[in-house]
Amino acid sequence: MIFLLGIYLIVGGVSAVTNFGRWLFSSRLIGILFLPFMIVYFLIYGDAKKRSEAITILKGGLVLSVLYLFIVGSIMLYQKS
Repeated sequence: MIFLLGIYLIVGGVSAVTNFGRWLFSSRLIGILFLPFMIVYFLIYGDAKKRSEAITILKGGLVLSVLYLFIVGSIMLYQKS
């Protein structure tokens, strides 16, 4: 976990200072590995289409998180009774 966070910290820091993010996030396959940075990069520097894609990904993540919490909460309540 610390190794993954270190990689995220290095890539995020370099992307913020240089144009590395523009090269890295032009490839969807590599961009998915660094999805949080890709979303922030598209929100800041992307055109209207890229911004709407980033917002859609954020909304989808929020819906999945709420659905996950609802399912886990329902299971826990069912187990208690």
